[in-house]
Amino acid sequence: MGGLVKKHYGKYPIIYSNESFYNKEMGAKFNRYYLFIANYNSRQPSIDGRGKCNIWQYSETGHLHGIGERVDLSRFMNGTTIKDLML
Repeated sequence: MGGLVKKHYGKYPIIYSNESFYNKEMGAKFNRYYLFIANYNSRQPSIDGRGKCNIWQYSETGHLHGIGERVDLSRFMNGTTIKDLML
């Protein structure tokens, strides 16, 4: 799948998962992709194998002025920038 996306768009897909599911069910076979990992604990996500978390979703209860509902809060990790992810 990732190879088809890379061939068409020139970029690998971003894989979104929570930390526990990723490490137990997905693991090393997806480590070459950009990883967007949800972990609402106070610590940064830990990815098994040689993978790295590129975006950390650290909260699902954030607040932003002008938005009446709770929002997810995320941050770039390990030197990842928005330019790395843009097509």
